[in-house]
This record gives sequence, structure tokens and C-alpha cells, in this order.
Amino acid sequence: MTMLKPTASILAYLSLQIMGLAGVRIETDSISGVGIALPFGLDVRSADLINNGQPTLSAVFSSATFPGSGTDFQAGNLNDGAYLSSDEAITFYDPSRLPATVTFDLDLTTHPLGYDLTSIGSFMGGSLASRIQCHQIYTVEVSQTGSPAYFQIASVNFAPFDDGAFAGEYESKVILTEDSTGILASNVDSIRFNFSDPGGAPGAYDRGTVIRELDVAGFPTGTTTGLVTAATPVSRQIIQRNSSGLGNIPVSGFYQNTVDAIEARAVVMAGPNDSGITTAWQTIDTAPSSGSFSGTLANIPEGGWYEIQLRSITSGTPSVVSSIPRVGIGDIYLIAGQSNAANFGSPAIDPNDDRVSARTLPTGNSWVRLKDPLPNFDPSRAGSGGSAWTRLGSLLTAAENVPIGFLSLGIGNTKVDEWLSPNLFYLTRIRDSVRSFPPNGFKAILWHQGERDANISTTFADYQSHLQSVIAASRIEPGSTWNVPWFIAEASDQSGSSNLTQEEPIKAAQRAVAFNDPFTFLGASTDEFHLENASGGKLSDGIHFNSPGLADHAAQWFSILTATTTPALQNRGFENNTDPAITTKPALAEDTFAMTSITDGNSPSVIDWRIMSTNGQTAADGNNGYFNPGPANYGANSPANLEGTYAAFLGEGSAGNQFVQSTRYLTQPYHTYSMTIGIGLRSGGPGIFGNARIELRSGNALLGAQTITASDLAIGEFTDVVLSGPTSAANAGEELNVRIVKINGGPNTYVDFDNVRLTETIPTPFEEWALTFGVSEPEGDPDGDKLPNLLEFALGQDPNKANHSIAPFLNETPALRITRRIANPAGISYRIEESITLQPDSWSPVSDITITPVDSDGIFETVDLTIDGGWSNPGQAFYRLAVQLVP
Repeated sequence: MTMLKPTASILAYLSLQIMGLAGVRIETDSISGVGIALPFGLDVRSADLINNGQPTLSAVFSSATFPGSGTDFQAGNLNDGAYLSSDEAITFYDPSRLPATVTFDLDLTTHPLGYDLTSIGSFMGGSLASRIQCHQIYTVEVSQTGSPAYFQIASVNFAPFDDGAFAGEYESKVILTEDSTGILASNVDSIRFNFSDPGGAPGAYDRGTVIRELDVAGFPTGTTTGLVTAATPVSRQIIQRNSSGLGNIPVSGFYQNTVDAIEARAVVMAGPNDSGITTAWQTIDTAPSSGSFSGTLANIPEGGWYEIQLRSITSGTPSVVSSIPRVGIGDIYLIAGQSNAANFGSPAIDPNDDRVSARTLPTGNSWVRLKDPLPNFDPSRAGSGGSAWTRLGSLLTAAENVPIGFLSLGIGNTKVDEWLSPNLFYLTRIRDSVRSFPPNGFKAILWHQGERDANISTTFADYQSHLQSVIAASRIEPGSTWNVPWFIAEASDQSGSSNLTQEEPIKAAQRAVAFNDPFTFLGASTDEFHLENASGGKLSDGIHFNSPGLADHAAQWFSILTATTTPALQNRGFENNTDPAITTKPALAEDTFAMTSITDGNSPSVIDWRIMSTNGQTAADGNNGYFNPGPANYGANSPANLEGTYAAFLGEGSAGNQFVQSTRYLTQPYHTYSMTIGIGLRSGGPGIFGNARIELRSGNALLGAQTITASDLAIGEFTDVVLSGPTSAANAGEELNVRIVKINGGPNTYVDFDNVRLTETIPTPFEEWALTFGVSEPEGDPDGDKLPNLLEFALGQDPNKANHSIAPFLNETPALRITRRIANPAGISYRIEESITLQPDSWSPVSDITITPVDSDGIFETVDLTIDGGWSNPGQAFYRLAVQLVP
């Protein structure tokens, strides 16, 4: 579905009441905005039982008359099979015609037993439609062959919008199916729709019902042997893809008569953004029995939307095909925490990508198109506003080109210990949700919580212990083979009502949980939103996020979940606190200091940095913050190595106080990370310098540290100090983070610093391979097999184990078949060399080599090597493969 960008006039959905008779499943959806383009066009059938021109339709009767002019469009548009942008393709019942009855008589000449109905669809609204006019309030009745009486099979009351002024376009969809047998009614000869007045204030475009299309799907009774109907999957369901980009779709349902097998396949739908690969038919149940079947449609490529098609096989003959539209292979995220995870933001939006879904409950298998507020089985605790997840969903679908699903579990104003097992929130939300998915059945749990715990002064130890317990319990639920990934937001600020003494232990505990668990990672950081308040700010009420805040929140999650973060620090030059594009905090005059108070909830904290005590668990004491270095502290000249105007400082207080920042970049094995930092020595001289230690870390693992004393610095300047540290296979895969520590405590001790830069040195493929095996020189031969390390690398061999598989060979061999590393990605080149004597200096390159590819996996290739015209000196010359590094 292609849509123009919705405007801010999109409204919340205030009323939803659906009533269905036993067994009837009612799927609903609605959308609003300006410039929306045929949102439900793919759902409309052009050849259903009641479609104009179909031989199954005998006659149509309406209780209302239509003059055919103005807004009184013809009743025939109810069943023309079209879902067009033109408003002339609709039927409008104004209040004077409501209640209205429309009856569709089916043809019994060819099919005297009538028809079995499998689904009914109604589509309302349009560019001229008001909010009230797309409300769907009607009943469906049918009569059966041999009886004139009608009986009701479904009652619909879907009112997705409030009774407000017309502003934009409003459309809605209702699809009725049967949940047990797949048949809504049998032996049907007539279908009647009874439309009621949706109410609303009188006035133009405020009253009445605008209908785009009515569809009734089914088949002649008794004529379709082995008809298959599906119970699972359901429309808009998403299946988690695996690391190979494939997904297995559980399929179950019902069939008629007696059949031998059930087959299924996935067909890419025709939407403009739909992706994937249409698959062949697979047998999913080889022995269905008692009218039901189940199986798995296996190894479906990532993408969507797919239409899942089903058919039965009887004596080698397939039945007619039934289908389930909009099933996707993509990523699913569970959302847990408190209000900023649970629809308390503003404004609510409707994403512009149709491929984002939400599951409605922790259990069951009901999915809907994602829009704010996300479904939550306790809306009173979950909020009715906007969220980051609608925005994140659109970002992820655009980047990953797969459908994205969310399950919202958050509850406003909750403490972390309320989520502990066996408390109710854990049991009914996290436990039940995790159990409802198979192992590896969703991508991760995203946790955003901590503001309430800061407000009540939860300690570092308690918060860490409680959150670790919640995570540990979630990994027991699906079995020990699945370590459910968690992403933990840094979140603690309740602007004005909590202070850094309360907040910093919470964020420190959140970091500790992530650093101590290889399957837990840091998520978004939102504690700066109360400081980043230029152009209206990022908070709507001191704690919940407004439109810029929700957009920032979503963008952070997007970069983290797609691993597009970089090894860079935020606010590395300490300019953000006074940048008019970011904040309204005033600029500082020279030699003026902005002190961070740990007890004042409105204190000007240093954006993106945490100022911690020596144990890293509580806020630092002393006088710390940022300042404008001037002549009183750094002489008459502008200090060298200062980025911008401002610098940070650790002043007085206890020994070991530190500035800390954690990036969201995960370190890579055998990469080298470097930190360059300008450290200042004030004009007062060495006596007031508190000595500093800079540390570069991968999670808790120390990559490198360096101590700086006054003798390393120039008085009145900022001196660049460089620290580098390599990772190994053991200490990689955690967030890259830094610490700047003031070693000495007490009065008149200071550490000033600025311009904290991070860089990454990526090893060449050979260097990474050599580090993995503990070797170094390309020409080295630790296993003594006469094959140098570089050749062992090229052939994918272990340099510490002798292997003569590629020793020099006589030219009696017509061709040499080898499996070798593909040259370009590996940064190497190959050649064939010839020798008669095998002496070290007797080898010379051979030209006119023919290389014939045999196989490749993208890293290694198998090739045949021959010399044009044949080998020279038959039976006398030797040949070998040589490899060298490409500069």
C-alpha cells in the first residue's frame, strides 16, 4: 500500500465495540489522514459471490431510492468489485435513508443447494467521508434454500473515530470469518445487510454511511470437495526470521470430506512495498484426519506481505485454493516497562507503512495493523496516546524491507520489583508472552523503565538484582536453549521531581545489567530529554515524550537494533549544554563554571555524560560540570586542543570521581580502539592538578588505561593524550565505553578535559586471521610444513597444524584444483610459479594461466588452474601456488 505522509490531524481512536455470534471472527482496521491512498485496496475482491456481473448473483434490492445526482451515488457501487480513489465509486446513505437494508439474492438455477459463505467484507469511508460516515454499524442476515426466513449471523459495531469536525480522510474495514469450521453459513440463497445510523451531530458530511464495497466470498454448496480453511496463520501475523533470513510458518485448519494430504505455499502479494520470493507447493500434512490438519510451511524467505495459499490433495487432484493474506517473515519485538514504553506520549500516529503489525494480547494469535495506541490488554494502565514504536516500525520496515511486529506489555508508573516473578505483571505479561512464542520466536525484549525507581530512591544493588532476576526468569520460560535477548534503556529522569542522587544509581544499574550479560545490551538513552529543550523540547509534561522526543526515541532504537551505531561519543566537546539548536541553557562567560548539583532536580547536568563516584554506582560529590576556560585559568591565549568553547571538569570531591559515557557501538574482535583526549593544566600549576586516569572499555573489560600526571602536560594548555587498546575474541561484543577519572580527592584538586575522540582501526583479513590463531608474520611457518602463514590463510588452513595438501606438484598433472580464499575481499593476490630444481631462488612466475571457477560460497572459491597450451618440460618442472598481500 502506498500512502502520502499523514498529517498531524490524525486522531486517536476512541471507540471500539465488536460483537460477533459464536464462532464468528471479526477483523477490523481503520486509517485517517490527508492524502491516504487506497489503504484497503488489496483486501477487496473483484469476483465474489455478490459482485456485479457474476453468475452467482441473481438480484439486488435496496430499501432506499437513489436519484443518481450530487452525493446520492448509486446502490450498484456497493458490489462493483472496485476500491477506487474516485468518490463516485461509493454508495451514500444519508440519515433520511437510514436504517437501510440491502439484499443480495443468489442464483439457484445452476446451484439449487445454495452457497456456503466463507467471509464477508465491508469497506467504508473516502476522501469526502467524515469520521462518523465510516463507522460500521450493521447486522448480517441470511436465508437458506427451502426457507423464506432470515436469521442473523453477525452483528458489527465498529466506531473507530470520535464525533469531530471533518479534517482529512477516514476509512475503515471489517472482515467476518468463522473460527471453527471456516464456514459462516451453509445452503445460503440470500444475504441481507441492515445498516444503522451512526449518529453524530447534524450538518454537512457529519451524518450517514459511506460504503465503498461489500464482498461475500464462498462457493456452491456440495460442489467443492476437500475445501480447506485456515485457523493459522492469521492475517497480519509475523513470523520471526532466523539468522539465515528464513522463517517457518505454522499452518493449521479444517477441510471438508476426505482428503489425502494438505499443501501450502507462500505467494508474494502485489503491494508496492511487498517483498520476498514466491515458493513452490509444500506438503504440510501427509495424513490429515477428522476434518482438521496441521503442519509447517518451512524455510520461507524473509519478506512480505505473503498470501499463504492452501489446498487439499485427493487421489492426486488438488482442491480449489483458499488463502490468508498479509503474512510476513520479519522481526518481532516485545515492549516492556513503564509509561514511556506504554502509549503515554503524544501525538498518536498511524504509520505510513502497511507492513507493521501489533499482536493484541500476550497470549493467542490476534494481529492488527500497528497504530497508536498499541493494543494492550489493560488500556487503563497502558495509556491511550502515542509511542516510539509506531515510528520505529516504519523506520525498520524501510531499512530491513521486511514486516515488523510489536507486542506491547508496558504498564504506567511501575517499579522494577513489580515485574519480578511470581508477581502478576511478570506472570500475565512477560511469562505468558514468552511462552506463547517458540524458541527464538521473537527478536528481543525492549525494556524502558526506571523513572519510578529513581523517584523512590531504589538503590543500585536492588535495581540491578531485580532487573537481572526478571531477565533470568524470562529465559527459563522457553527452555534453556534460548537466551532471550534484552535491550535496556538508560532511563531514570522524572524532571524536577528526582535528582542525580536518585537517578544515577538507576542508570548505573542498567549499564551493569547490560555489561554483565552477553545477551543483554543497552537501548535508547532518554534522560537528556528534559535538557534538550530547544524549539519546544522533547517532553510534553516533564516525563512523557512529545513529537520530537518520540522521534528521537525511535531513531535511537533504530540505530541500536540495526547495528548502525558508530564508535563515537555524544557531546564529546561539551558544547551541547549551551548549543541554541539543542537547549535553551545560557552561554557561559569566560572562566564561568556550570556546577552540577546532585540534589537539585533542575540542575544543569552535562548532556550525554554521567558523573559518578569511584565505585561507579552513585553520583559523584564535589564540584563537577562544564566551564568556559578563560584567562583566569588558562592565561591570555585560547588554550590549545580545545574543541569549541567549553570543557568539562572534575573538581574537589572524593578520589576516584569520574565522567562516564557508554556508546551503543559493540566492539569487534581484534579491532583496535583509540581515545584521544585533551587534558588541561590550569595556570595555577601542578599543585592543583588532581592527576587523571583515562580508561577505554568494552563493557566491563578494560581495553587500555593510562595515568596522566602534571609532568605530562603543558601549563595553561590542553594537551592531547592518546590511549589505544585492542580487543580479543573474549572481550569483544560489548558496548564501547570510556571513563575519565580524577585520581586524587580533596580541596583544590581539579581535572579539566575536552575533545574526547574515539577511533577504530580495523584489521586486514589476514591480520584478523593471524590474531585468531596466534601467529604474526606472513612468511612464518610455526607448524613446519613448508607452507607460510599467508598461504595457510589463503587456503583456510590451521597454521599450527602441518598440512601438505598444496605442496609443489609435478607438471604431469593436467590441472590443479584448489579451494582458496577469494582474492579481493581477502586483500591478496595469487600466481603460479615454476621451478626445475626446487631451489628457493629458482621459482619464476608462469603466465597464460586459465582459471576455471567450479564453486563459491562468497568467501572461498574452488577453481581449476591450467596453463594455456599445456605445461612445459613434461615430467620435469614443478609448480606451486604463491600468494602475496595486496598493499
